[in-house]
Amino acid sequence: MEDLYVIQTPNGFGRAHMRWDGSNCWYLEMIEIPEADRGEGFGSQLLQQVLDAADAEGARLMLVPARPCYESIDAMGTVQLARWYQRRGFHHVKGSNRFVRQPQRTICVQENSSSIRDFRADLAR
Repeated sequence: MEDLYVIQTPNGFGRAHMRWDGSNCWYLEMIEIPEADRGEGFGSQLLQQVLDAADAEGARLMLVPARPCYESIDAMGTVQLARWYQRRGFHHVKGSNRFVRQPQRTICVQENSSSIRDFRADLAR
């Protein structure tokens, strides 16, 4: 199955192309932002949409950071791109060129709730 995430930018649209094979692993095949809009945070916003969707589904994300051959010299290099993904929770799979991000779980409790007091008490033990 495939999915496409889109964000409007001042000079067009950015897109992220995903695919998955029915398992609990999604493959981020590319994020593309119009050249004139790069460095303005649109790629980060688009990736955040993908991360939120994957987290909601409890899915693992996998990718291979690579700069397409048709990109300009101003595009991020592969090492720079790998670091960009690492800052967003992806980890290098040793012995490969792949990066993976496990689903993130967020637990929300009210500050004054008994749950947070119980949790803090358990941590103090």
